[in-house]
Amino acid sequence: MIIIYTYPMYVCLCHGVTDQEIAQAVADGHRDVQSIQQHLQAGTGCGSCVSFTADLIDELTSHPEDLARDLSYAA
Repeated sequence: MIIIYTYPMYVCLCHGVTDQEIAQAVADGHRDVQSIQQHLQAGTGCGSCVSFTADLIDELTSHPEDLARDLSYAA
């Protein structure tokens, strides 16, 4: 299980995108890496975060109840 913590963790250093931003984007309907790349630019620099971003999206979409809980803690 991936947990979104109160303090953000940077997933994409090239564009300064955090796990919280990706979780919010998933909650807003961006459900694949390409959509996240278009919306947040994560994974469009060096590309080293693409694999983790995909894993994060998979985890968040397979457990929507965790997404709602995790985003409430992040607020």
